[in-house]
Amino acid sequence: MATDNTATVESPQQRYVVPKVHGAPICPIFGRILVLTVTLVVCAFVAMTWYCEGIMWIYDPTTNSWPIYDCPSLAESFKIQNREFSGRTCRMAIAYNYETAYNMQKAGITVPYGTKPEDALERCILPHESEDDIMCYSVNQCTYMCRTADTNENCPYPGTINKDTTEIADNEQCNIYVASQTFSQTVDCYKVEVGPFCGRQFKVTPSNILVMRGIIVATVFMIVFWFISEFGLRATEKGLKQ
Repeated sequence: MATDNTATVESPQQRYVVPKVHGAPICPIFGRILVLTVTLVVCAFVAMTWYCEGIMWIYDPTTNSWPIYDCPSLAESFKIQNREFSGRTCRMAIAYNYETAYNMQKAGITVPYGTKPEDALERCILPHESEDDIMCYSVNQCTYMCRTADTNENCPYPGTINKDTTEIADNEQCNIYVASQTFSQTVDCYKVEVGPFCGRQFKVTPSNILVMRGIIVATVFMIVFWFISEFGLRATEKGLKQ
Protein backbone atom coordinates (compact mmCIF):
# COMPACT_ATOMS: atom_id res chain seq x y z
CA MET A 1 0.00 0.00 0.00
CA ALA A 2 1.48 3.32 -1.06
CA THR A 3 2.12 6.02 1.52
CA ASP A 4 1.34 9.69 0.72
CA ASN A 5 4.56 11.60 1.56
CA THR A 6 3.27 14.92 0.34
CA ALA A 7 4.17 17.60 2.95
CA THR A 8 1.31 19.46 4.44
CA VAL A 9 1.69 23.19 3.70
CA GLU A 10 0.33 25.44 6.42
CA SER A 11 -1.50 28.55 5.34
CA PRO A 12 0.33 31.80 6.25
CA GLN A 13 -0.82 33.50 9.47
CA GLN A 14 -3.06 36.49 8.84
CA ARG A 15 -1.45 39.83 9.74
CA TYR A 16 -3.42 42.73 11.12
CA VAL A 17 -2.57 46.24 9.95
CA VAL A 18 -2.73 48.79 12.78
CA PRO A 19 -4.08 52.06 11.41
CA LYS A 20 -2.06 55.19 12.07
CA VAL A 21 -3.51 57.18 14.94
CA HIS A 22 -3.98 60.88 14.41
CA GLY A 23 -4.45 63.48 17.09
CA ALA A 24 -7.35 65.86 17.28
CA PRO A 25 -7.43 68.55 14.57
CA ILE A 26 -5.28 71.56 15.39
CA CYS A 27 -7.52 74.24 13.87
CA PRO A 28 -10.26 73.95 16.54
CA ILE A 29 -7.57 74.19 19.22
CA PHE A 30 -6.24 77.45 17.84
CA GLY A 31 -9.81 78.64 17.43
CA ARG A 32 -10.54 78.11 21.12
CA ILE A 33 -7.27 79.76 22.12
CA LEU A 34 -8.05 82.75 19.91
CA VAL A 35 -11.53 83.14 21.40
CA LEU A 36 -10.13 82.92 24.94
CA THR A 37 -7.38 85.45 24.16
CA VAL A 38 -9.76 87.99 22.63
CA THR A 39 -12.24 87.59 25.49
CA LEU A 40 -9.66 88.04 28.26
CA VAL A 41 -7.90 90.96 26.55
CA VAL A 42 -11.15 92.80 25.85
CA CYS A 43 -12.44 92.27 29.39
CA ALA A 44 -9.17 93.45 30.96
CA PHE A 45 -8.96 96.49 28.67
CA VAL A 46 -12.57 97.54 29.28
CA ALA A 47 -12.24 97.10 33.06
CA MET A 48 -9.06 99.18 33.33
CA THR A 49 -10.30 101.86 30.94
CA TRP A 50 -13.61 102.13 32.79
CA TYR A 51 -11.84 102.43 36.15
CA CYS A 52 -9.55 105.21 34.89
CA GLU A 53 -12.31 106.92 32.89
CA GLY A 54 -10.15 106.78 29.79
CA ILE A 55 -6.95 105.32 28.43
CA MET A 56 -4.66 107.46 30.59
CA TRP A 57 -3.31 104.24 32.09
CA ILE A 58 -1.77 103.47 28.69
CA TYR A 59 -0.78 106.90 27.40
CA ASP A 60 -1.09 110.26 29.15
CA PRO A 61 -1.05 113.16 26.66
CA THR A 62 -0.63 115.73 29.45
CA THR A 63 2.83 114.40 30.29
CA ASN A 64 3.58 112.63 26.99
CA SER A 65 4.32 109.44 28.92
CA TRP A 66 3.29 105.79 29.08
CA PRO A 67 2.19 105.15 32.69
CA ILE A 68 1.67 101.42 32.21
CA TYR A 69 5.40 101.20 31.48
CA ASP A 70 7.10 103.88 33.54
CA CYS A 71 4.80 104.91 36.45
CA PRO A 72 6.31 103.50 38.55
CA SER A 73 9.38 102.13 36.82
CA LEU A 74 9.48 98.41 36.20
CA ALA A 75 12.28 98.07 38.77
CA GLU A 76 10.06 99.55 41.49
CA SER A 77 7.36 97.00 40.75
CA PHE A 78 9.43 94.29 42.40
CA LYS A 79 10.18 96.22 45.59
CA ILE A 80 7.69 94.43 47.82
CA GLN A 81 8.55 96.47 50.92
CA ASN A 82 8.40 99.81 49.12
CA ARG A 83 5.17 101.61 50.02
CA GLU A 84 6.11 105.00 48.57
CA PHE A 85 6.05 104.69 44.80
CA SER A 86 7.05 107.81 42.94
CA GLY A 87 4.74 109.45 40.42
CA ARG A 88 5.12 112.25 37.90
CA THR A 89 2.69 114.59 39.67
CA CYS A 90 1.46 115.05 43.22
CA ARG A 91 -1.68 115.94 45.12
CA MET A 92 -1.45 117.32 48.65
CA ALA A 93 -4.35 117.38 51.10
CA ILE A 94 -4.08 119.79 54.03
CA ALA A 95 -6.51 119.85 56.94
CA TYR A 96 -8.39 123.14 56.73
CA ASN A 97 -6.93 125.92 58.82
CA TYR A 98 -8.01 129.53 58.63
CA GLU A 99 -4.46 130.86 58.82
CA THR A 100 -3.23 128.56 56.07
CA ALA A 101 -6.19 129.38 53.83
CA TYR A 102 -5.75 133.11 54.42
CA ASN A 103 -2.03 133.00 53.61
CA MET A 104 -2.72 131.07 50.42
CA GLN A 105 -5.36 133.55 49.30
CA LYS A 106 -3.05 136.43 50.11
CA ALA A 107 -0.29 134.84 48.02
CA GLY A 108 -2.70 134.40 45.11
CA ILE A 109 -2.27 130.65 44.78
CA THR A 110 -5.91 129.63 45.23
CA VAL A 111 -8.51 128.89 42.57
CA PRO A 112 -12.31 128.80 42.89
CA TYR A 113 -14.00 125.80 44.44
CA GLY A 114 -15.00 123.26 41.80
CA THR A 115 -11.99 123.88 39.55
CA LYS A 116 -10.74 120.73 37.86
CA PRO A 117 -7.37 119.45 39.10
CA GLU A 118 -5.78 119.81 35.66
CA ASP A 119 -6.73 123.50 35.77
CA ALA A 120 -5.33 123.97 39.28
CA LEU A 121 -1.71 123.01 38.69
CA GLU A 122 0.63 124.66 41.21
CA ARG A 123 -2.47 126.04 42.91
CA CYS A 124 -4.77 125.06 45.77
CA ILE A 125 -8.53 124.62 45.92
CA LEU A 126 -10.12 125.79 49.15
CA PRO A 127 -12.95 123.56 50.39
CA HIS A 128 -16.60 124.53 50.40
CA GLU A 129 -16.91 123.28 53.98
CA SER A 130 -14.34 123.78 56.72
CA GLU A 131 -14.49 120.05 57.54
CA ASP A 132 -12.96 119.24 54.15
CA ASP A 133 -9.30 119.47 53.17
CA ILE A 134 -7.45 122.07 51.15
CA MET A 135 -6.37 120.32 47.95
CA CYS A 136 -3.15 121.39 46.21
CA TYR A 137 -1.83 120.05 42.90
CA SER A 138 1.67 120.09 41.49
CA VAL A 139 3.40 119.00 38.29
CA ASN A 140 6.36 117.94 40.41
CA GLN A 141 6.87 114.84 42.53
CA CYS A 142 5.64 114.73 46.11
CA THR A 143 9.15 115.01 47.48
CA TYR A 144 9.11 118.68 46.37
CA MET A 145 5.76 119.46 48.01
CA CYS A 146 6.27 118.34 51.58
CA ARG A 147 9.38 117.82 53.74
CA THR A 148 9.85 117.33 57.45
CA ALA A 149 11.08 120.49 59.18
CA ASP A 150 13.75 118.84 61.35
CA THR A 151 15.23 116.14 59.11
CA ASN A 152 14.23 117.40 55.64
CA GLU A 153 12.87 113.99 54.70
CA ASN A 154 9.70 113.01 52.87
CA CYS A 155 6.59 113.71 54.90
CA PRO A 156 5.31 110.65 56.76
CA TYR A 157 1.91 109.14 56.20
CA PRO A 158 -0.54 110.73 58.71
CA GLY A 159 -1.81 107.34 59.82
CA THR A 160 1.63 106.44 61.20
CA ILE A 161 1.97 109.58 63.35
CA ASN A 162 1.07 109.74 67.03
CA LYS A 163 -0.61 113.13 67.19
CA ASP A 164 -0.73 115.22 70.34
CA THR A 165 -3.92 117.26 70.80
CA THR A 166 -3.11 118.76 74.21
CA GLU A 167 -2.70 122.50 74.75
CA ILE A 168 1.08 122.16 74.77
CA ALA A 169 1.09 119.86 71.77
CA ASP A 170 4.53 119.03 70.43
CA ASN A 171 3.81 117.42 67.08
CA GLU A 172 6.28 116.81 64.29
CA GLN A 173 6.37 119.76 61.91
CA CYS A 174 6.39 119.64 58.12
CA ASN A 175 7.11 122.29 55.53
CA ILE A 176 4.65 122.43 52.64
CA TYR A 177 5.57 123.97 49.29
CA VAL A 178 3.13 125.15 46.63
CA ALA A 179 3.36 127.09 43.36
CA SER A 180 6.75 125.67 42.36
CA GLN A 181 8.01 126.22 45.92
CA THR A 182 7.29 129.97 45.84
CA PHE A 183 4.89 129.52 48.76
CA SER A 184 5.78 127.64 51.93
CA GLN A 185 4.34 127.19 55.38
CA THR A 186 4.97 124.98 58.39
CA VAL A 187 2.12 122.81 59.67
CA ASP A 188 1.67 119.71 61.82
CA CYS A 189 2.70 116.65 59.82
CA TYR A 190 -0.41 114.70 60.77
CA LYS A 191 -2.50 117.37 59.01
CA VAL A 192 -0.82 116.80 55.64
CA GLU A 193 -1.13 113.89 53.25
CA VAL A 194 0.55 113.67 49.86
CA GLY A 195 -0.28 111.22 47.11
CA PRO A 196 1.62 110.55 43.86
CA PHE A 197 -0.16 110.41 40.51
CA CYS A 198 0.89 109.46 37.01
CA GLY A 199 -0.57 112.41 35.10
CA ARG A 200 -1.96 115.91 35.32
CA GLN A 201 -5.56 114.76 35.37
CA PHE A 202 -4.92 113.06 38.73
CA LYS A 203 -6.91 109.92 38.00
CA VAL A 204 -4.24 107.21 37.89
CA THR A 205 -1.86 106.45 40.75
CA PRO A 206 1.27 104.27 40.71
CA SER A 207 -0.61 101.76 42.88
CA ASN A 208 -3.34 101.56 40.22
CA ILE A 209 -0.70 100.83 37.60
CA LEU A 210 0.78 98.04 39.71
CA VAL A 211 -2.64 96.39 39.93
CA MET A 212 -3.11 96.74 36.17
CA ARG A 213 0.29 95.19 35.52
CA GLY A 214 -0.77 92.29 37.70
CA ILE A 215 -3.96 91.88 35.67
CA ILE A 216 -1.95 91.87 32.43
CA VAL A 217 0.49 89.25 33.77
CA ALA A 218 -2.41 87.10 35.01
CA THR A 219 -4.10 87.35 31.60
CA VAL A 220 -0.93 86.25 29.79
CA PHE A 221 -0.45 83.39 32.27
CA MET A 222 -4.00 82.13 31.70
CA ILE A 223 -3.55 82.19 27.92
CA VAL A 224 -0.22 80.32 28.08
CA PHE A 225 -1.65 77.79 30.56
CA TRP A 226 -4.65 77.19 28.31
CA PHE A 227 -2.35 76.79 25.28
CA ILE A 228 -0.23 74.16 27.05
CA SER A 229 -3.31 72.38 28.39
CA GLU A 230 -4.91 72.12 24.96
CA PHE A 231 -1.89 70.45 23.39
CA GLY A 232 -1.33 68.33 26.49
CA LEU A 233 -4.86 66.95 26.23
CA ARG A 234 -4.36 66.37 22.51
CA ALA A 235 -1.22 64.32 23.17
CA THR A 236 -2.96 62.34 25.93
CA GLU A 237 -5.93 61.55 23.69
CA LYS A 238 -3.60 60.37 20.93
CA GLY A 239 -1.75 58.11 23.36
CA LEU A 240 -4.96 56.52 24.63
CA LYS A 241 -6.08 55.75 21.07
CA GLN A 242 -2.78 54.02 20.35
